[in-house]
Amino acid sequence: MLFPTVEYALFFLTVLAVAWSLYRFPRTHKAFLLLASYVFYGFWNWTYLPLLFGISLFSGLTAQRIQKSESARARKLWLVAGVVVCLATLGYFKYTGFLLTNMLAVVGGGLRLRRASLSTRRCCRWAFRSLSFMPSRCLVIAIAARSRSR
Repeated sequence: MLFPTVEYALFFLTVLAVAWSLYRFPRTHKAFLLLASYVFYGFWNWTYLPLLFGISLFSGLTAQRIQKSESARARKLWLVAGVVVCLATLGYFKYTGFLLTNMLAVVGGGLRLRRASLSTRRCCRWAFRSLSFMPSRCLVIAIAARSRSR
């Protein structure tokens, strides 16, 4: 689903109307927006949905661990683990094709690789989104700790 199409406009207006009506129910509102994101990203290539779901689940669980950790050291370890996994996913989907194409060009192999699809770019965007979620949990905890100490 590309942005300048009628199907995207219909999808957007439908999601906007439903999300607006669910705004008073925060949990339902968030769940709906997450589901709408999965539909949007899965519309192009549904085979990436398990990956997107896995990144979301991992980021959410890591953020919960960060929030429940008692010590700053444990929070940092969970944050580093979450960032490493998200960056590894991002690196794999963003740079594997680039590296393989250049290696084949250097070696002179007759094989050709397909160019990166929009789905690969969307996976990268999703990994960045998930990556931004975990540090925000650390920031919330740090602000809460500062306000309690004053």
